[in-house]
Amino acid sequence: MSEHGPAWLRRAGTGRQPDGSLVTWSVAEGARGRRWRWTVTDDAGLRHAGLVELDAGGFARLELDSRGGMLTLHPDRERTMAHGNVVRAEGVEPLAVPWSDGEGVAIEGDGFGSAVASWQGRGWVVGHDLRLRRLDGAAESAPGLALPADDRGVPDLLDAQEWPLEAQDCGQPVDNDLRCEAPVMKVVDKSLAGCGPVAYCWSCPEGQRTSSDPACVYMGRGN
Repeated sequence: MSEHGPAWLRRAGTGRQPDGSLVTWSVAEGARGRRWRWTVTDDAGLRHAGLVELDAGGFARLELDSRGGMLTLHPDRERTMAHGNVVRAEGVEPLAVPWSDGEGVAIEGDGFGSAVASWQGRGWVVGHDLRLRRLDGAAESAPGLALPADDRGVPDLLDAQEWPLEAQDCGQPVDNDLRCEAPVMKVVDKSLAGCGPVAYCWSCPEGQRTSSDPACVYMGRGN
């Protein structure tokens, strides 16, 4: 963490899983945790699209949309049960399953999704048909084995490409040769900078505040 605030992980990318499927993903991190979004496509087209939210307690929410329907699953506040539903053309299937700390979700045939959904060999496996089954064994026994990840938590893909999520990279020099260490910066009017520096981060851990320019969002440390 720098004196200018946390360097949130805010990236997007693409790459292939070992089965050849193409993953396109983004991750946006903030004070409440991380939100992952991704799609998996293969020769037949879109396999599924997913969203995972992580908070201080770990896995917090999964939304998975596929040809077979739409699944939502999230632990309750006590993390003793997980609730949600599966919406299909035939109707709605409510979900209520046991949950405990340290559990995650594996997505069958999607090592990327399993990795970002905190899979470590224990929890619930989502099948291709969006049905859940419990698994309490070793990670090696799980279909949709989670891909290994780098030290940022980004799963390793083949032929991977990656970009900053915002419009420009951080690290551009500004007044007094100050360099912003968060993902993106934007130069604002000095009259708006109550603590001196002209560059403020778009990724604001204290809540976004805007200048007279609606497009300019900066770190909330000034006036």
